[in-house]
Amino acid sequence: MNKEYYPEIFQKIWHAQPRVNTVVRQEVDIDVQFKILSTFSVGDFYWYIINLEDFSFEYISPELQKILGYLPEDITPQDLIESIHPEDISFFINAENTVNKFFAKLSYDKYFNYKIRYDFRIRKSDGNFIRILQQVIPIVCSQEGTVIKTLGVHTDITYLKTHSHPNLSFIDITGKESFLDFPIENYVHEKHSFVFTKREQEILCLLWEGLESKQIACKLFISKVTVDKHRRNMLSKCSAYNTIELIRYALSIGEL
Repeated sequence: MNKEYYPEIFQKIWHAQPRVNTVVRQEVDIDVQFKILSTFSVGDFYWYIINLEDFSFEYISPELQKILGYLPEDITPQDLIESIHPEDISFFINAENTVNKFFAKLSYDKYFNYKIRYDFRIRKSDGNFIRILQQVIPIVCSQEGTVIKTLGVHTDITYLKTHSHPNLSFIDITGKESFLDFPIENYVHEKHSFVFTKREQEILCLLWEGLESKQIACKLFISKVTVDKHRRNMLSKCSAYNTIELIRYALSIGEL
């Protein structure tokens, strides 16, 4: 997926909310939350607090390294999203858009009642994918209806769920009405629309023709360093070890 596209698409989804005037907070005792999570978790997990206004982590727990292999201080929300499996990224975007629309229909005082839950596959630092159960609750919002900060938990459920049908649920933590397997609206339609950027697809085509990096650089009027950087990014995106695997992957998803 085009890395430059993430800030734009999430700004369209989450920043299309009312202007913030009056902030409302839910008090969260971090120590208590951790004890609860440790007791009821179905697998290894890490947790985080994300600021949706500037799309940044305010906190991410050290268990991230054990589960995904990344240091908390080296990771951003954008990095994690870019690690989502290419076959799950459109579901992730559509789910986030559906979540935003669900909360837009609630009064702000009901925001804290719901836990958002869905799952997807994410790539670890070693290139392998695991299935993550994401559970999120708003902890800061505005009376105008803007979700400002959320607390989220990522639990490794690889051994529990092996099929690839993710679903979205809204769990009422007060014990009232919950919405399981909630219908997801399409914000992006094609599963693999954004795996490779336009420039990367140009380079892929030239690689398929048998051109080397230096030849590609001359043809596209860019530097060899830039071409090599694009090639490394593409290999990382699909966990390929060489150009042959990269081309096979691009062909399999219809981007070549």
